[in-house]
Amino acid sequence: MDLKTFIEEGERVVKSSPLHPLPEIVTSSLHELETLEQKCAKDLHVVLMGEVKSGKSTLLNALAGEGVSPVGMTETTAAIINVCYGKKRLAEIRYKNGNYKTGSIDSILSELNANKGNIEYFKNCQEVYIWLPNESLKTMRVVDTPGLNTLTEYNDQLATEYIQRADVVIWLVNGLYPGKLSDMEAAEKIHGMGKRMMAVISHVDNLDETTVTACIEHLKRSCDELFEIILPFAGEKAIQAIEEKDSERIEQSGLNKIHDIILRKFRDNSSEVQIESILDSVRAVIEKNQEYHVQYLKDYEKNLSLLERTKDNLLQQSLEIEQEFQNHFQDWVNLKLLKEKTNQFNKKVDQVSFSLLSGADESLDKELKPEWNHVFSQHSVNEELSQFISESELQLLNRWSSVLQQAKDSYDAKIDYDGLDIQIGNQPATKSPASDFDLGPAKAGTILGGILSTGISIYASGLGPYASQITFAGALSSFALPAIGIGTLVGIAKSKKDFNDKKKELKLYIQSVRHDICRQALSENQTRFEEAVHDTCEKIQQGILREYMYHLFKMDSEKSVQNMHSSLLAYQKNLQDFIMNTPSYQDVTNGMREEIERIKKEIHAAAEEEIAKIRKDFLEHVSDEDIIRRYEAIKKELEDRLIRTLNDKQVQEDARKLLEDEMDDVKDKLHDMREKWGKERAAKEKMQAKAYKLYEDNQELYANNQELKKLTDELKDQIGDLDLSQGILYTSHEMSDLIKKLYQDAEEYIYMSYPWYKEKVTKDDIKSLEIAAENGVKIYVCYGIMPQAGSNGKFYKNDLDRTKNTYECIEKWKSSLNSVNKDAAKFKPVDSHCKIILCEKYAFLGSQNMMSYRFRKGSNDTRDEITMKYTNPRIIANLKEFILNQEKCPEIDAIGKGKLK
Repeated sequence: MDLKTFIEEGERVVKSSPLHPLPEIVTSSLHELETLEQKCAKDLHVVLMGEVKSGKSTLLNALAGEGVSPVGMTETTAAIINVCYGKKRLAEIRYKNGNYKTGSIDSILSELNANKGNIEYFKNCQEVYIWLPNESLKTMRVVDTPGLNTLTEYNDQLATEYIQRADVVIWLVNGLYPGKLSDMEAAEKIHGMGKRMMAVISHVDNLDETTVTACIEHLKRSCDELFEIILPFAGEKAIQAIEEKDSERIEQSGLNKIHDIILRKFRDNSSEVQIESILDSVRAVIEKNQEYHVQYLKDYEKNLSLLERTKDNLLQQSLEIEQEFQNHFQDWVNLKLLKEKTNQFNKKVDQVSFSLLSGADESLDKELKPEWNHVFSQHSVNEELSQFISESELQLLNRWSSVLQQAKDSYDAKIDYDGLDIQIGNQPATKSPASDFDLGPAKAGTILGGILSTGISIYASGLGPYASQITFAGALSSFALPAIGIGTLVGIAKSKKDFNDKKKELKLYIQSVRHDICRQALSENQTRFEEAVHDTCEKIQQGILREYMYHLFKMDSEKSVQNMHSSLLAYQKNLQDFIMNTPSYQDVTNGMREEIERIKKEIHAAAEEEIAKIRKDFLEHVSDEDIIRRYEAIKKELEDRLIRTLNDKQVQEDARKLLEDEMDDVKDKLHDMREKWGKERAAKEKMQAKAYKLYEDNQELYANNQELKKLTDELKDQIGDLDLSQGILYTSHEMSDLIKKLYQDAEEYIYMSYPWYKEKVTKDDIKSLEIAAENGVKIYVCYGIMPQAGSNGKFYKNDLDRTKNTYECIEKWKSSLNSVNKDAAKFKPVDSHCKIILCEKYAFLGSQNMMSYRFRKGSNDTRDEITMKYTNPRIIANLKEFILNQEKCPEIDAIGKGKLK
């Protein structure tokens, strides 16, 4: 895996975090990985860091060999300064608003010095660039950063970018305060980002050797693991020695040793340093994400455990409440149903006087039968049942509210969380990177209070929907009430005592009727009542759990919660797999070396081929300039091919070195040939002199020597066609972007010929073609191929469908392009299997039909098809002529319209 692909894979893994919105650590990590990806094509970066007045600017000036960084700036009035190689001495200030100011180094430094103390000015400065024609800067850039507090307060993001771009961080420690390690926390953080670091102890000009040694030993003991090497530096001595060009004092200052370490340990091994630095940095970014998500997953699983405990506790509470209301219904039916009404009826029976039996039973019926019909009516029973249901619903909801209130009171009384019947916690998605998923009593009590304040009834529809089901209509219809009147039941009493005995029998009968109704009420309605209570309790449980899950996870379904847990586990595994599979420097460079070796062989073969061509030419007509031109042409073509093949800049540089070796061999061979040709040329010049004399003597004969003229013209053609392109091969998955680029590169015309076109595949092409048409590009489109027919003479259905799809797609192309410019595009149906597309700059020819199939990222359907790219004008002209000369086939349109079957 090459370095760029490795970083892109890291970006993909980090970006797949299931947390939404993405945490800050993910977004910042993506930015860091993007910076590392850009760094793959950059020179060695050496970044100077440390506290303010630690000597960074002095070291920068010493490394640059002159004053390029203002010394003595305050921490809040300083800028990031980049010192790079440039052919001309130049400087530039880049501002945060996108503007910039370019000028001489002196003028830019003067402006920076003039604004010392101007905090607002430096807040608006992004960075400063200084270019010097210093050979030591050709393969590295030195960056001076402001003090650590400035970076943290104003330029944190920019500082992070520079740290991630750094291959080497030189950490400046003030030798006058060797015990001050307040900045070591920042140093440890940078080291944790995978950066190679060396420490420089500054301000040692006036310290004796013993003190300097003690400073170094102290730093080694305190933080030896952070730095690969620790060196002293006498900055004032170095600057003065540079001005006086005193090489001995420069050596004494320690500057040469620092410079040599950078060159020997880092720059000369810049490829390895850069690759290892990037690998370490990417790994550190992923590990930082892993650490965050591991803690997040632990907290999430902790809340999952609380959720399960809560479900169990709610279920237990629900079972207890259901049992309670089951008993409540039985007690009510047995003890209260019609109880009051029958008692009143009995009282009324007691109040009936003996005088009513003065001779007619009807008088007693008239007195008591209305009350009988009122008490033992369906309306009477349903009225009491409805009242009971309403009261039970309220009692049920109050019972659940009481459960939650008890839990809230328990939470409010707790000092430390140790688990309660109803567990409530905070919501992890709002957690900051540094916080914890605390489940303190105050938080839990607040959430419970929120549930209570909204009313528990919002989580349940209650018993209301069941009221119409729980009636005694069925039970009452089966009762056989006495057919005789009450008066007949009592009968004619002979005495007052006999009358009272009859009333007692009547009251017992009334009580018996009530008991029969109660028994049947339990038999017919208890199950329905219990189901209503159970269903309501379930709804209340679900409502509480939804609210609970929302505060825990910002989700209101267990499926979503479990899916998130699975996603977190999968994401954690992806991070771990990525870390475990991080390639080593050897892994990355193995592929690079194989690629370079392959290109090396191609270069050697191409060079031999060109030399063979030169040997075939007429030696007397090839000048030194021609040889040099051909040599440069070979070299340029091979370099271009190399750049197209390899994306990584360092890989390109390594390969160029191999290229130079190969081309040196070619150059030596050409040199030998030139010497040989020189001798042959001298001999031929004598022959030419004789020929010239012969020409003067016989001009007419020479003029008639058309054969010699023909050979001369052929030689010129051979020399003039040195840049004949051999074609570049591309596979299916590379072509989609190349086709888009062709539309953009075309300035004069686009020609294409394909047998099939699909609207789904080319939906983006038409937009690009419209833009080209608006820019005046002429578009010529050939399309179609005749369907194959079976033995019955009819076309195969698949072929017909493809032809119809092609016709419909082309019709939409015509409509779109004509709306932009009616003269921009021409279309011609042809019977052709060719797959060609070209503009005036290059052409693509191959087996892949780009208008009906293109490789899509993430797809497993990668067809093994190839396409060749040609840049030679002759080939482009021939292909263009071929497209134009294809014979028109009107049957294609007829089939597309459905008129030919």
